[in-house]
Amino acid sequence: MFPKEYKYILGVGFILFGFFALKFPEYQHPIYGYINLGKYRIYIGVASVIFGAFYIAHVRNENKK
Repeated sequence: MFPKEYKYILGVGFILFGFFALKFPEYQHPIYGYINLGKYRIYIGVASVIFGAFYIAHVRNENKK
């Protein structure tokens, strides 16, 4: 669907979002408005980082074929 170089951007984006969710529990987004992740920010952040890491590993494994 995408060239292999661009597939990494999705995984890195998930990892960055996870770290962002862990660092900032609430923030004012320019498009979506006020976002408060509340007590679930730890779960959202950790899950995003793990998903991003697994996605990058999947893309790397797919490129070896």
